[in-house]
Amino acid sequence: MSSIKYPVGVTSNSDRYVYLYRLQELLRLEHNGRGKDFRDKKITKSQWLEYEDIDFNPKSSMISTEICKYRELLKKDTRSKAKLSDIIL
Repeated sequence: MSSIKYPVGVTSNSDRYVYLYRLQELLRLEHNGRGKDFRDKKITKSQWLEYEDIDFNPKSSMISTEICKYRELLKKDTRSKAKLSDIIL
């Protein structure tokens, strides 16, 4: 079974949420680099499609699922004393 390995110290829900967004950004940058390689003919179309199918799509889906999970947990966390009046327009 696939899973995300969190570094030591990344244990709170908020830390995991931030970490997942960083993973998502790194994956996006990698995808852009591979796309550039394909456009520049450094990799073939079959290599590009294999990367998307075997590497990018499963990782992207896993990260998105985890982000949604932690977003829901954080929305229910009432420890913060946040108030709408804290927003200054």
